[in-house]
Amino acid sequence: MRRKDEKPLGPIAEGDGQTSGEADNYRLSDVEREAVRQGIDAVRLGSFAPEEEMEEFYRLHRDA
Repeated sequence: MRRKDEKPLGPIAEGDGQTSGEADNYRLSDVEREAVRQGIDAVRLGSFAPEEEMEEFYRLHRDA
Protein backbone atom coordinates (compact mmCIF):
# COMPACT_ATOMS: atom_id res chain seq x y z
CA MET A 1 0.00 0.00 0.00
CA ARG A 2 1.31 3.45 -0.88
CA ARG A 3 1.09 6.67 1.03
CA LYS A 4 -1.04 9.35 -0.62
CA ASP A 5 2.01 11.51 -1.32
CA GLU A 6 4.03 8.64 -2.82
CA LYS A 7 4.42 8.25 -6.59
CA PRO A 8 3.90 4.78 -8.06
CA LEU A 9 7.04 2.93 -9.11
CA GLY A 10 7.73 2.65 -12.81
CA PRO A 11 9.16 -0.25 -14.78
CA ILE A 12 12.78 -1.31 -14.42
CA ALA A 13 14.75 -0.39 -17.53
CA GLU A 14 17.02 -2.78 -19.38
CA GLY A 15 20.66 -1.89 -19.83
CA ASP A 16 22.14 0.30 -17.11
CA GLY A 17 19.47 -0.46 -14.50
CA GLN A 18 17.94 2.99 -14.64
CA THR A 19 14.77 4.54 -15.98
CA SER A 20 14.28 8.09 -17.09
CA GLY A 21 13.10 10.43 -14.39
CA GLU A 22 13.77 9.10 -10.91
CA ALA A 23 16.84 7.07 -11.90
CA ASP A 24 18.31 6.89 -8.37
CA ASN A 25 15.41 4.70 -7.25
CA TYR A 26 16.07 2.05 -9.91
CA ARG A 27 19.80 1.29 -9.80
CA LEU A 28 20.49 -2.45 -9.81
CA SER A 29 23.74 -4.24 -9.24
CA ASP A 30 24.86 -6.77 -11.84
CA VAL A 31 23.84 -9.56 -9.45
CA GLU A 32 20.36 -8.10 -8.97
CA ARG A 33 19.93 -7.53 -12.71
CA GLU A 34 20.88 -11.16 -13.42
CA ALA A 35 18.45 -12.39 -10.74
CA VAL A 36 15.65 -10.37 -12.36
CA ARG A 37 16.49 -11.82 -15.79
CA GLN A 38 16.52 -15.36 -14.38
CA GLY A 39 13.13 -14.77 -12.74
CA ILE A 40 11.64 -13.41 -15.96
CA ASP A 41 13.03 -16.39 -17.89
CA ALA A 42 11.52 -18.78 -15.33
CA VAL A 43 8.12 -17.11 -15.69
CA ARG A 44 8.30 -17.40 -19.48
CA LEU A 45 8.98 -21.13 -19.12
CA GLY A 46 6.21 -21.53 -16.54
CA SER A 47 8.75 -22.67 -13.95
CA PHE A 48 7.53 -20.98 -10.79
CA ALA A 49 8.48 -23.56 -8.13
CA PRO A 50 10.77 -26.59 -8.02
CA GLU A 51 9.05 -29.83 -9.02
CA GLU A 52 9.78 -31.37 -5.59
CA GLU A 53 8.04 -28.46 -3.88
CA MET A 54 4.96 -28.87 -6.07
CA GLU A 55 4.84 -32.62 -5.43
CA GLU A 56 4.94 -31.98 -1.67
CA PHE A 57 2.19 -29.36 -2.02
CA TYR A 58 -0.06 -31.78 -3.92
CA ARG A 59 0.70 -34.57 -1.45
CA LEU A 60 -0.33 -32.37 1.49
CA HIS A 61 -3.42 -30.83 -0.11
CA ARG A 62 -4.71 -33.53 -2.45
CA ASP A 63 -7.62 -34.56 -0.20
CA ALA A 64 -8.54 -31.05 0.92
